[in-house]
Amino acid sequence: MRQRLIVHVNGPPGAGKTRFIETMLEADLGLSICVRGVQEAKRRKVLETIEENDEELRRYAEAGAVAIVRFRFGRPDGNAFFGSRVMQDFSEVVMIEGDCPIEWGADLEVFVAPVPTGKQRLLTKTTKKRPGSRQAQAEIEEALETREGFARMMTDPIGIPVDRIQDPKKVDAIREWVKRELARQKQPRTTGSKHNAAARWTLNEAYAGIERANVVIVNIRDESERPATESLLEDIARLRQDEAVFQDILGPTGKRTRITALAADLSNQKDPGTKKAHTRLRRAVRSALE
Repeated sequence: MRQRLIVHVNGPPGAGKTRFIETMLEADLGLSICVRGVQEAKRRKVLETIEENDEELRRYAEAGAVAIVRFRFGRPDGNAFFGSRVMQDFSEVVMIEGDCPIEWGADLEVFVAPVPTGKQRLLTKTTKKRPGSRQAQAEIEEALETREGFARMMTDPIGIPVDRIQDPKKVDAIREWVKRELARQKQPRTTGSKHNAAARWTLNEAYAGIERANVVIVNIRDESERPATESLLEDIARLRQDEAVFQDILGPTGKRTRITALAADLSNQKDPGTKKAHTRLRRAVRSALE
């Protein structure tokens, strides 16, 4: 079986995902295929295209990718992706930017994050909205009574359908967690009290997906951004280290492994943070190929 490292590069528009891939290609981590993933809800068949005017594909090619493609798909499907035309080319690394076409995730999840602006924070504590109707809540509670009903209703916090999880104990752990969350939401508020049973940690939507990352690169473009960057790095560490944050955002199936988070000027190959990113990925490539 062909061994290679699959790297998914995620992050909001303009964060520097394509630049990150360029700098990894320029660092010569290994023969690399570059894919721009685009998920389209109504698409039934995958479509592989190489468009002449595609800026991202051009930049991949100029940086040294051995193959490039824009991969359009409907639902993530690993079999369809690994059986695709571009994946028949030899490579040691596959870089996927944007939407990930593999339902169980890549070998390495990288999130390129922008520096927060103003009073923006990664983590905030808010009151979760309650279910819209008693009927809807009753239907959810009924589904939770059986493993099969739960599997039909839910997907887990990292996007893997519950009915594909092989370990019954893991499914039951997720089901019990959902039950506790519903019970917490039903608890009445205490008028005039700062305590609210339904208050929980939530993630800033601008950073959606950062909680699943193995590596986070905060793309710093100016030294004046350092204080805001340090604040973001502290919040990233809390995702795995603070128990309340971990349970509210990642839930029972979240990974406990520490996130490698660093600030890097991706426009500068000699930047210490960029060099650390090279080292982290080079180590991952060696591990995948051994």
